[in-house]
Amino acid sequence: MATTIFTILLSVLLFLQSYPAIALRSHAQKGFTLDLIHRDSPSSPLHNPTSTLSDRIRSSAERSFSRFAHLSSRSASSNGSISAWVLPKFGDYLVKIAIGTPAVEYSMLMDTASDLTWARCLPCKRCSHRPPEIFNPDNSSTFKNQRCNSSLCTDIGHCDLQKRCQYTYVYADRTYGKGTLASETITFEVSDSQSVKIPNINFGCGHESESFTDFDGVSGIIGLGGGPLSIVSQLGSLVDYKFSYCLNSPISNSFSMLKFGASVQPPAAIRKAVKTPLVKHPANETGVYYVALKDISVGNKKLNVPAGTFKPTPNGKGGTIADYGGTIIDSGITFTFLALEAYNLLEPALKSAVKLQSVPSPLTHRHLCFSYNDANDLDGLPNVILHLEGGDWLLPPSNAFVVFTEGVVCSTFIAGPRRFTIIGNTAQQNVYIEYDLRNRRLLLAPTDCGRSI
Repeated sequence: MATTIFTILLSVLLFLQSYPAIALRSHAQKGFTLDLIHRDSPSSPLHNPTSTLSDRIRSSAERSFSRFAHLSSRSASSNGSISAWVLPKFGDYLVKIAIGTPAVEYSMLMDTASDLTWARCLPCKRCSHRPPEIFNPDNSSTFKNQRCNSSLCTDIGHCDLQKRCQYTYVYADRTYGKGTLASETITFEVSDSQSVKIPNINFGCGHESESFTDFDGVSGIIGLGGGPLSIVSQLGSLVDYKFSYCLNSPISNSFSMLKFGASVQPPAAIRKAVKTPLVKHPANETGVYYVALKDISVGNKKLNVPAGTFKPTPNGKGGTIADYGGTIIDSGITFTFLALEAYNLLEPALKSAVKLQSVPSPLTHRHLCFSYNDANDLDGLPNVILHLEGGDWLLPPSNAFVVFTEGVVCSTFIAGPRRFTIIGNTAQQNVYIEYDLRNRRLLLAPTDCGRSI
């Protein structure tokens, strides 16, 4: 009898021990949602309470120029290598995740143009910050250095004299980072006050990061690119190889959202969404997402952009992303940089459609702005439509224009070089956007991102 009772108790104990993992796996498969915080939000560690709206717009423009320059210059055949990782200062939206055991929470910048998730780690050279902003691997029982003979280390790292797998990356502005490739348990504190804990996520433990010295409160980036190191690829079938986000305007008081996995009950707007393919790059670039943009309309007037303007070319003579051209959708750049041939058609179409006086742009780049007297003058601003393979993406005036300063409204399009286009996050605000990595497909649906998805 005692043996029977002991057996029952042991079975119950083993079930209870396994139950959390079962529950978490089920919760993850249904999809879990995290809050996204715009860097200018009062909830952000990067918030500057003294900055004006004009200051924030100018800063976002400067970040856009820097990110555009970096993405333009990176190798198109990197396949997620270290050289492809993007400077964290270019991001606009932050997400909180917890790293290690016991789990410690950190603010990370979301980046759809990077694969590796990485955080600054102790010991940290050239770091002006202090814990808990910097992860201490010695305090975690689940931290594991990558073995020197692992495929990850062989592909993108190198071994040091202590047999640790190291990485080094250098950016176009000559800033750099160094660290250890490792694996760790990542905990996602989801919006319904539950948590999803995933073990053995490959990440970078950054011990030297010159580019990160002036970002108090931000610890690294969460990489959502399309390559095998992406956290989406690592979560894999657990989230059906899908993630989505819905970005609020920076002036909104509501959080934006980042979701892993498919929507359980998608709203009617999503069921009627545009579905467009994610284009495979001819040089096998996997770290960024390409879409098939065909043409553009201003109001009901199509620009008739020459065929091939937005398409990657088979041969990039310089070997960079910009040399191959094509159209990228990116969460970390604010404005949309339009291929020059297309911008030359867009600018006169906007001037014709907008019944306001054009004025010089506050920016140094080619960019169209107008003067206005009061808010009523902005009622007549036109829609801009991006004609994608599979359907049309309508940008209302709130996505196609931004008030730069009092009395000056500007388009959110900037002239880019040659045939290289990047669709920025202002165009993506109040649009539910789902990335399906397995089926190489993007879903877009106009949505009120202030409401729960």
